Amino acid sequence: MRRAELAAESLRRAVEGDDVRLAAVDVKAAADYLGVMILGWEPNGNKSRGALIRNARALFVDASLSEVRKRFAVAHALGHLALGHGGDFYCPESERSSREAEANRFAAALLMPAPVVKALWLKLDGGPPAAKVRAIAERLRVSREALGYRLTELGLTRKAAETRRGR
Repeated sequence: MRRAELAAESLRRAVEGDDVRLAAVDVKAAADYLGVMILGWEPNGNKSRGALIRNARALFVDASLSEVRKRFAVAHALGHLALGHGGDFYCPESERSSREAEANRFAAALLMPAPVVKALWLKLDGGPPAAKVRAIAERLRVSREALGYRLTELGLTRKAAETRRGR
């Protein structure tokens, strides 16, 4: 787990500098920094959300996804690259290998860095959890579901399942 967090923090700092910004990371800038071109893709019934073709330095993302899902798919694929996972990736959603889990942790850490999430969570202290989750998710341009998992992982809430559903 720590490896994915450190790799994501390193990429984010390379793209944004050392200042902790309470804003969404620019995944296009992160891809540019790694020399990867992001292209839209129509999977035609395939369950894959994206594919990374390492030798072509191209990342294909399902064009039908919402903005927040595209951002996560891009961050996930960049995780494979930043973490040194070998080969090209054409990843079915159902595959849950350790590399996939590590790429997911990388994506979560890149899009929702612990210091940023903690600062925003404390800044919005006092409001109902669902409203806080909605506000932070919008600010970081991530899904409420992803943010709920991240809040739980960071120990900020035990009721992430409820807050993800907006209760």
